[in-house]
Amino acid sequence: MGDKGFNTSFEGPLFRELLSRPVRLDRPKGSRHPRFPSIVYPVDYGYVDLKSVDGEGLDVFVGTLPEHRVTGVILCLDLMKQELEPKVLISCTSEEIGIVRNFLEQELHMLVWSSSDAA
Repeated sequence: MGDKGFNTSFEGPLFRELLSRPVRLDRPKGSRHPRFPSIVYPVDYGYVDLKSVDGEGLDVFVGTLPEHRVTGVILCLDLMKQELEPKVLISCTSEEIGIVRNFLEQELHMLVWSSSDAA
């Protein structure tokens, strides 16, 4: 599914390195945002120990596909923080990718661009 002109196979050294690192889930599906308790995470959310633009770990959403692979990348513009930050989708179905995208746009009020190859 991806955007024309972009390679959305999510293979190669960058993605192999990302997948070789443990995912630390700090907000399992159904958990509430620590500062905004009305916001509930619809998919497991956490990070890997690769520094992102905010100086923290690289954010990831982890879905329910049985194979451990990168299924998409979402770039989020957080207008409050004035940051453009990637969110990596690991093992997410097409439905989960849509859910995550909607969550980021509707609940967290971010502007998003995404590319995916989920089944």
